[in-house]
Amino acid sequence: MKKFFAAVILLCLLMSVSYADTVWILCQPDSYVNTRPFANKKHNANGYMECGWEAETTGKTSKGYLYLELNNEDGYGWVHKGYIVYSEPIIITFKTNIYSKGRVACWRSIGGNRRCWVKNGDVVTVYALCEEWAVTNKGFIKTEYLGVDYDRLAKTRLENGQSNDGTDELHWDDD
Repeated sequence: MKKFFAAVILLCLLMSVSYADTVWILCQPDSYVNTRPFANKKHNANGYMECGWEAETTGKTSKGYLYLELNNEDGYGWVHKGYIVYSEPIIITFKTNIYSKGRVACWRSIGGNRRCWVKNGDVVTVYALCEEWAVTNKGFIKTEYLGVDYDRLAKTRLENGQSNDGTDELHWDDD
């Protein structure tokens, strides 16, 4: 029985070891996210990452930050989780309307503080998309309020040989 419990504990320990996942930075265009030597906003930045840059997770988390192995000269750093996504963002620019029955919150980051409100019919400029989030001129907005089919857009872009690096512009026409 002791061997069984020892095996279960060992298995749990092995399962808790995090392997490296690729993550991407999602932020405002022509902007960047600071990397820090410690998981705290009070510490000076020791580097930065731009929107769309990728990194590897180390499995360490603290106070809303993830410790990343950066794919640049900065090596390692803590990045706030509000700017991290787990699939490659589509860097793209287009204008679209807000579709809602009420007001829609615009956030400073994913899960961050509210920046402002928009309402049905308001026009926003989208700069980047990643699954359920869009980076707009008003802040981070859930894509469900933009009338954009993210999966269809990603598939169409790939089929047309378009890049995800922001060099293509899309003019979204409402049907």
